[in-house]
Amino acid sequence: GDYKDVDDDDDDDDDDDDGDVGNYGDGDDGDDSDDSDDDDGDGDEVIMVMVIMVMVIMVMVMVMVMMVMT
Repeated sequence: GDYKDVDDDDDDDDDDDDGDVGNYGDGDDGDDSDDSDDDDGDGDEVIMVMVIMVMVIMVMVMVMVMMVMT
């Protein structure tokens, strides 16, 4: 299945099978818009958000530690 299609079946392709154009449930919605997915169809958006959040938290903790140490 092409991830750009509008699909309402139950097969294991890159759309979310609900029949609308926005395939938010999985990888890609087929457009280049600035929404919650990264528009490449591989389904790693949530993982990337988690990694970025962890990095930000680590940086904030480092800053706090530095401020306490001085």
